[in-house]
Amino acid sequence: MKYLFIILSAFLILSCKNEAVKEETAKPASKVVENQLELTNEQLKTIELSTVKMAKKQISGTLQLNGKVDIDPDSKVSISSALGGHVKSVRVLPGKFVRKGDVIVIIEDNQFIQIQQDYLTTQAQLLSAAPNYNRQKELNTTKSTSDKLMQQAETEYKSLLAIKNGLEEKLRLLNINPSKVAAGKIQRSINIVAPFSGVVSGVNVNKGKYVAPSDVLVELINPQGLILKVKVFEKDLPKIAIGQNVTLFTNGDADNKLKAKIITKGNSILEDGSTEVIAKLINANKSELINGLYINALIDLDNVDAFTLPADAVVSFEGKNYVFEQIAAGKFRMMEVEIGTANEGFVSIQNHSSLLNKNIIGKGAYSLLMALKNKTEE
Repeated sequence: MKYLFIILSAFLILSCKNEAVKEETAKPASKVVENQLELTNEQLKTIELSTVKMAKKQISGTLQLNGKVDIDPDSKVSISSALGGHVKSVRVLPGKFVRKGDVIVIIEDNQFIQIQQDYLTTQAQLLSAAPNYNRQKELNTTKSTSDKLMQQAETEYKSLLAIKNGLEEKLRLLNINPSKVAAGKIQRSINIVAPFSGVVSGVNVNKGKYVAPSDVLVELINPQGLILKVKVFEKDLPKIAIGQNVTLFTNGDADNKLKAKIITKGNSILEDGSTEVIAKLINANKSELINGLYINALIDLDNVDAFTLPADAVVSFEGKNYVFEQIAAGKFRMMEVEIGTANEGFVSIQNHSSLLNKNIIGKGAYSLLMALKNKTEE
């Protein structure tokens, strides 16, 4: 009986100690209510905190956006043949640089021969029609011939002359020299040549294929016409102005910076809330860029009045930005903010109205974020 009393006493003592440990463990050192954090005095001693208030100041900086290299529509040409025919030879490949006047495609067809034959026939007819018209005109002045014969000679001559001039223009469209045809040199094929120096972006034909005048044979772009299309969202659009400088770089070569200047500003908003701003490259080696290349754009912003906070006051978490407001001694509330441009250690706050005249944690904001995150996980 004595031993049983000792065992029960020991069990009761251990149970009381365990309950005390559980109560002590369950008592929190800080409280978390949604985005609010409460720290004890002991915890506050381990964190160096300072409070600031939002201030209005002029701030300049850069706006980082994404863009894509494109080509000015006037610097991209779809080359076709004035008349249909069969492809005899293709002289280019995609990506090849060609100079103005270089032969791109050779086309042959019987109608090319026919046009040259018609030209020679008309020219021969003019050799007799012109003297006859001049003779009838002289005879008509003395009334030695009727007006009707003179008018018939004039009509015949002018009709043949119009046909000859039209055929000459057709020959020129086909890159055939009328002078060579007049000398009796008839060719069965025509050369399609590059209208300017540039890079072949596409070849749509092959040897032996029949092509119509509406078919695009080759696409050629002028590297001097490369432009930049920058995607700007609605909230940043007021910061953009024509003439602003833009610094460009690619993800693969961030150290190689190119310069551009904004030439047009978007006037319509797309479904995703963005618009396109066009920038033109300045004194850049355009051979470093290709059509369709994605690039990063840093747009220089002018000084503007903005409500700002020290950059240390803004913390990022899961893709969003936050600040901490001190609502009482040892009590803090985390608030989401929309940030704008940053410069010289300050960052502009877009939704500033809810933060005016409030005590915002400057130094130590990141420590509060870690404390709030840890307590939330617990």
